[in-house]
Amino acid sequence: GGSDLQPLGVTVGAGREITVYAEGIPEGESVTLIASQFNAEASEWRTSLGELENGRNILTIPKIGSRAGNNGGSLYVTYSGVGRVYCRNGRE
Repeated sequence: GGSDLQPLGVTVGAGREITVYAEGIPEGESVTLIASQFNAEASEWRTSLGELENGRNILTIPKIGSRAGNNGGSLYVTYSGVGRVYCRNGRE
């Protein structure tokens, strides 16, 4: 089968604060934001940042795994319904 991860088309480094806007998420449905790590250990390549709510969501990207060097990766959502999610550039 396929993956339930839907790419946002955004990459961000660990420790960065981002703002994610969501709209049109129906009541009772959930959209989960997932952060990934490029060149990660096989067992630790992604983590859930939690469920998004309609409107503005301010989140900090965690360090994933124990590897040294550049930390960060792509953002994904898991959601099978309708709605719109977009991400504003990370800022320090």
